[in-house]
Amino acid sequence: MPFKRLLTTLLLSLLTFTLCHGDGAFRDRIGDWQLAGVRVYDDPDLGFSLRYDQPDNQDKFDVYFYNNGQTDLGTGLPGNAVARELGQVIAGIQEIGKRGYYSDISEPKLGQGTMDLNGDEVAFMFAHVTYRQTDKDSEKLGNPSTDLRQSFAFLTTYQGRFLKVRFTVISEDYDAAFAQFNGILEQLERSF
Repeated sequence: MPFKRLLTTLLLSLLTFTLCHGDGAFRDRIGDWQLAGVRVYDDPDLGFSLRYDQPDNQDKFDVYFYNNGQTDLGTGLPGNAVARELGQVIAGIQEIGKRGYYSDISEPKLGQGTMDLNGDEVAFMFAHVTYRQTDKDSEKLGNPSTDLRQSFAFLTTYQGRFLKVRFTVISEDYDAAFAQFNGILEQLERSF
């Protein structure tokens, strides 16, 4: 069974790469962001993720493709599946706060929009929260900054899978952080 699971995961990854970029490869750069790694999860329902970062700071964003065991997701905002997933993102941040790794977590701000993915006008939802990373386990985590972080989550479905983007930047300036987040989404939009 582990071999079948691995094979399924690899096929899922190849299929999603192909759907997104046509040639089976994802961009190694998106704007000023460098691809830092690809993670294929053991459970095929969890799909895979791509990490992008910049070498001179702790800012990062991740792109996730997965179905979370759900079928018939389609494209866009089917039923309340995307809202539930976005709620889980927010709950995850709050849980990390309860464990003492984040503090000063703001109330989430939610929004909706549309983007063009390979000729399809696709509806999406997004959320924004701010928080500070604490110094808990700071040696293990590489002494992260405790400055304010702007954290954004984008979520939709595309061709039967969730497409989630998590973007976190150390900044007091919401407008500048939102402009960066929007720029990343525009670059991703052109990747499809």
